[in-house]
Amino acid sequence: MCALHVYFAGKALRDSTSASVREMTNAWIRYNMEAALRYKASHDEEAAYFLLGLLKHALQDGTSPMYRDPTTGEELGWDKNASFSVKLRHTAGESFNPGSGSESYRATRDARTWFNTGHIPASDLIQRYGIDTKHGIVRPQAHPVAPSGTMNGFA
Repeated sequence: MCALHVYFAGKALRDSTSASVREMTNAWIRYNMEAALRYKASHDEEAAYFLLGLLKHALQDGTSPMYRDPTTGEELGWDKNASFSVKLRHTAGESFNPGSGSESYRATRDARTWFNTGHIPASDLIQRYGIDTKHGIVRPQAHPVAPSGTMNGFA
């Protein structure tokens, strides 16, 4: 289950604001990047790349219209108990390759750069990207959220 699914699944988060979900998702991505870098430094490449894959998935989901409203940019909830038809619509909504110029590709490339350099931006890691749709990239009005802190040197 991906990070955004985990965050959206709990009742506490369904009752949370979109901003607090973004803060938690940002913290989750930063935590996993920090852990991936520790594994990389200790030459445990399997663990490092596993965590890199998890955080890339969270960033990629943040560019999907199935996770963010293309009009507002706000995160959309996910009900793990949703009906089969709702889950099918969700899957169908993500069943396209947005292409090499997409926000998903940019988020993936950025995560790899952060992994290679050991530096992750202090900005909101979800709102920094637009939303890929079947008709192109949508850049909704940003709703900035200050990072809830840094983790061991990430600024």
